[in-house]
Amino acid sequence: MVATVIDPEQWQATYEAASLTRQYEMLLEVMAQPLSLDLIEELDLEMLVLTMRDELVNRHLFDQAIALIQTVQQQQPSLHQQEFAVLDSFLVEYYLYCNHPQQVRAALQQFLQYPAADIDQTLAILDYLKFYNATSLAVELSQVAYEAVQASANRVLGVEMQFSDVLLGNWMQQAHQQLKQGHSVDWNTFLAESVKYEFDKYEFGNKAQWIKELEQHLTREVQNSPEFVAQFRHDRSEALRTTSLGFCQYMAEEKQVSFICSRALWESIYTFLEHRETSGTKLAQPESYFAFSLLELEIYVAQKIGALLSTQQSVGVAVLWGIPYVYDFLRSKQIISRDLHQQAIKSVAALKTALINNYAHLWKYSFVHRWLPPDSVATAEFEAEKQCFAASFERVVALDATLDPLLNPLVAVYPSVYP
Repeated sequence: MVATVIDPEQWQATYEAASLTRQYEMLLEVMAQPLSLDLIEELDLEMLVLTMRDELVNRHLFDQAIALIQTVQQQQPSLHQQEFAVLDSFLVEYYLYCNHPQQVRAALQQFLQYPAADIDQTLAILDYLKFYNATSLAVELSQVAYEAVQASANRVLGVEMQFSDVLLGNWMQQAHQQLKQGHSVDWNTFLAESVKYEFDKYEFGNKAQWIKELEQHLTREVQNSPEFVAQFRHDRSEALRTTSLGFCQYMAEEKQVSFICSRALWESIYTFLEHRETSGTKLAQPESYFAFSLLELEIYVAQKIGALLSTQQSVGVAVLWGIPYVYDFLRSKQIISRDLHQQAIKSVAALKTALINNYAHLWKYSFVHRWLPPDSVATAEFEAEKQCFAASFERVVALDATLDPLLNPLVAVYPSVYP
C-alpha cells in the first residue's frame, strides 16, 4: 500500500486545537491509514497515543482505550512493538480485573515474546499475576523471562531472581501438596530445576541437607518456642524463611491462596520491615522486629503507590492489605503479642480508609478481594471494601469533562508524606 500523504505541521496544529474527543477520533483516523516510520515520527504519534491512552484510562473510558490499543496493534504494528509494554499492561490489568483468563493471556503475548524489552514493566505485570493468583501465567512468564532477562545488557544484576523466585514458590507448593497427601516428591527433578533457575542461590550448604530441611519445613508447623526465639536472635534470616514457609502453608490451606501469591505478600512486607531504620537490638526479637509505627507504614506505602513513575503501586497496596494476613498468622503462632497484633491492624485500617476514600483507581487493585477475608477483618467490612473497589471501576469522566489535574493523587491520601 502507498503511504498516506499528510502535512505534519497542519495535522499537528489541527490536533492541538481540537477537543479531546476530536483528538481521539483523529488518532483513530490517522492510524487507520498506511503510515511510514518517518511520518509516525514527524507526527509524534508515539507520544500522542501514550498520552491519549493515559487520558482514557484515568477517565475509566475503558472501551475507548481498548479500541485505541487494538487499532495500534492491527494498523500500526511497528508503533505497537515500540510501546507494547505500556499499552498492553493496561489490557493485562483490565482483563485480570474482569476475570477473563484467555484475554489476559492474549494481552501477555508481547511480554512472553519480549520479556526483556522493558524489564521494569515486565516485573510490574508479574506482580499483578502473582497477586491475582494467576499462577499458571506467572509461571509461564517467569520461565521465558528468566533467561531473557539474565542475558539482557540492560538488567540490574540479579533481577532475574525475581522470576526464579516464582518458579521456586510453585515447586514448593507442589512439594507441600504431595507430602501432605503422603506421596514422595521428585527431588531429583527439583534439583535439576534448581540448577537451571539457580534456586540454589538461596542455599549455600549441602543439597541433601537443603532437601531434608525443606521437607521438614513443609510438613512441620511453625510455633513460638525458646528454640525459635534463640534462632531468631542468632540467625534471623533462617528463622524468617522458616516462618514464611509456614505462612504459605497457612494461606494455601485457610485462604485458598497460592504459594506464589503468599510468598509475594510475605516478601513485600519483609522488605518494608527491613527498610526501616531500626537498631540491631530491636531486630533480634520477634516482638520488636514486627512492630512498626503508623508513620513508617504510611511513608513506605505512599512511596510505592505515589512515587513519580513508580511501577510498584500494586506492591504498595499488597503491603497494606497483606499485613492483616501475615499478622493474623504470626498471632496464631504466638510469635507476636495480642497488643502488637491489634496495633498493626489498627494502623492498617487507618491507611486503608484514607486510600479508599480518596483514590480514584481502586479497581486496579481488586486482587485484594480475590483472597478469602483475613480473620481480623469482619466479613461485612470486607464486602463493603469490595463494593468500593468495584464502584471505582464504574466512575466515568467524559473526555471533554474536567478531570482533577493532580499529577499525584496520593497528595490527598497521605498528607503526612505529601504535605
